[in-house]
Amino acid sequence: MEIADLIAQVEAFRADAAEILGECESSPLRVTSVEDSVRRLNNLTLAQDEMLRQSLFCTARGYYRSALVSAWAAFMDALEALLVSDGLVKLHGAYPAWTTHKTLEDLRDNVSEYQLIEAARKLGVIKKGEMKILHGGLAKRNKCAHPSELNPQFNDTLGFVTEMIDWIDRLGSRSL
Repeated sequence: MEIADLIAQVEAFRADAAEILGECESSPLRVTSVEDSVRRLNNLTLAQDEMLRQSLFCTARGYYRSALVSAWAAFMDALEALLVSDGLVKLHGAYPAWTTHKTLEDLRDNVSEYQLIEAARKLGVIKKGEMKILHGGLAKRNKCAHPSELNPQFNDTLGFVTEMIDWIDRLGSRSL
């Protein structure tokens, strides 16, 4: 048997083992299947892709709070980009007091994420029930970003990251 054949067999075994173990609830190999989901998203910006990859890196290494924060940041980046996709016209129409915010960066600096989620509801990007779900996600993100009693574990974290990936995918098919 040649070395190239042996290497190919080892790689095939490794791939099969990862697939089988990835189905186990507590297996860090499940991160691989989530990475596949990230690769399938074609509407990610480079920043969103990097934030999701950091989130998966943190998840695989047990930095669960950091993983949740990074996944949330990727989602918010996608939501904010959608909200300003028309040059802030509809957002300023719905919120005249925000007309002083001329850029996405200015909006991020002056309007809370909670308010931006509500704005997405008002502009018809998301529904009322979705808004409530996202407010819950924001609360979880806040508990991870600041001292709190929240101590997420692997499955909680992977579920949250997967949910944020799904939200980014959904936003990709929506418009103002």
